[in-house]
Amino acid sequence: MAMINCSESECNNRVSDQAVACPKCGCPVRTSEVDGLRFEYEKRQRRIQILYAELADRNHVQDSIDETMRRWPDNDDIRTSSLENQRIVMDRIFEIFSSIADAEREMAEIQKALDAKSR
Repeated sequence: MAMINCSESECNNRVSDQAVACPKCGCPVRTSEVDGLRFEYEKRQRRIQILYAELADRNHVQDSIDETMRRWPDNDDIRTSSLENQRIVMDRIFEIFSSIADAEREMAEIQKALDAKSR
């Protein structure tokens, strides 16, 4: 039994060459290139689902900030704090959208590779 590196670039865990999948990340060890591409595609899908869940959470935070500002419109300390929090939330929302776009672009590239292998 030999030890090999996991084929997942972010994991690179040492795995037995007899293993079906990496115990750390779940990446198939003994696999065809198509199976590896499918794994990468599904991994991106899961990432997008997580990002959308985080986006929904950030929108809830944004609603709370807006409600705080409506309740105490004349309190400068609350207003300053709320505006700073709002900026932080909006920055993160932008990062989430950028990450979703990146993952979708990677998924499209993987799908093209899968289509080419299927021919």
